[in-house]
Amino acid sequence: MRARYSALRRAALEALAAGAVPLVILPIETPPPVEQGLTNAEAARAVRFHLTTDRLAFSLGRMLARYLVFGDDRRPDMAIGPQGKPYLPDEIGFNLSHSGGYLALILGSTVGVDIEIGPRDGRFHDLLPLVTHPAERAMLEPAPPEAQRALFLRCWTRKEAALKAWGIGLSDELTALDTQLAASAPILDGMPPLRLRDLSLMAEEGLVGAVATPVTAGPIVRVAL
Repeated sequence: MRARYSALRRAALEALAAGAVPLVILPIETPPPVEQGLTNAEAARAVRFHLTTDRLAFSLGRMLARYLVFGDDRRPDMAIGPQGKPYLPDEIGFNLSHSGGYLALILGSTVGVDIEIGPRDGRFHDLLPLVTHPAERAMLEPAPPEAQRALFLRCWTRKEAALKAWGIGLSDELTALDTQLAASAPILDGMPPLRLRDLSLMAEEGLVGAVATPVTAGPIVRVAL
């Protein structure tokens, strides 16, 4: 496992050096990097998670982010932005998401990622007035049922990725943000402007997602163990 993690780190750093945005997808039960661990504050936070999946995802995500940047040499504390978003030292950004037993991690400045298994039973219609922009709802409501589900997941993952990249969280007015569902890689106005890109990750598990990056960022490069 050590050699595999070393190769993963090399691939991620090479992607960053080339101006790309590395994305890692792992099962949340993957053993973490052997020399990494949680800081005391992170360990105290981890035990407060009620669900095992949340605890495993938090722990693996923090250790993996730190390892990819610093290797085995350092275990620095995370810096916390004004809205509570964590950063590695020197303002090295990362973002995490987990769903369906998988963890997604992305490295880069002002980045956000969201992955979702999402509702399988169609019970998302009550959320539409609370979540969607009028332009999004106009595209969703006339679509056939299976297309509605796919569009809702695209809308939700794009919206969450963008808000996470900006560091402003889901407490903001979701209906004010139009993720331009008909566009393949839309640009959202904001500070900074963001480009949204959809992820088709694991069709057999129904796992989908989205990544938000600055407009100037390079391609998304998936690196794997």
